[in-house]
Amino acid sequence: MWNPARTIVSIAFLGFGVAWAQTTTAVPPQPAPTTDDSFVVKALRLAEPAPYTRLTAKEKFELYVRDSIGPLPDLGEAASAGISQLADSPTEWGQGAAGFGRRVANNLAYNVVRQTLAYGISIPTHEDLRYFASNESTTGKRFKHALLSPVVARRSDGRDHFSYSNTAGIVGANLIQLTWAPPSWRTPGSVATGMLWTYGGTAALNLVREYVPDLIRKIKNRGEVPDRQANRTSPQLPR
Repeated sequence: MWNPARTIVSIAFLGFGVAWAQTTTAVPPQPAPTTDDSFVVKALRLAEPAPYTRLTAKEKFELYVRDSIGPLPDLGEAASAGISQLADSPTEWGQGAAGFGRRVANNLAYNVVRQTLAYGISIPTHEDLRYFASNESTTGKRFKHALLSPVVARRSDGRDHFSYSNTAGIVGANLIQLTWAPPSWRTPGSVATGMLWTYGGTAALNLVREYVPDLIRKIKNRGEVPDRQANRTSPQLPR
């Protein structure tokens, strides 16, 4: 059943991010990176401040493929299906292996649609869809940067802008999903909630990418975290 309050909150959350992201943000010079090939960095594609380098068309396509059918999104969609299975959502898909398979297939299809829409629109808009770590040193500003990242992208001018492609991916995938979704998912409230979950999940992953490098550095340096601006030297890895 449609929950008006939940819908209003969902749309307001997404709208706040969109409104803020429409302001252009300059990206100041950053320290030169060095290579970090650790498993955690590669698996989560952790991000650190680094000089901006534009992707080639081939690199952009490869990033699209990894984000669509790579191991990280596949594991994430399987985990999400497991949570939906426990919550019996949607009830029409039932339980057992068959129900889990439907939920995994739904999540994988949803992600491919989302990534395809975002990738396709990013080409004419010249948007770089990778997550770029904040240059700020305060926790609040870094948190805000990651929280709003689902609707932000860097363009060829090296500045962060509102992202038409990322936003279209979130909205479009939730609408296209209605073509195969069961009746309980075809309400305005369910669609709005789906958009909110996608936004929140992406923001949460980018919060991990923003802060885990600090934790790794703290462990390596036995509790001493160097200044972000002067000493952060790990590479800016693609999302």
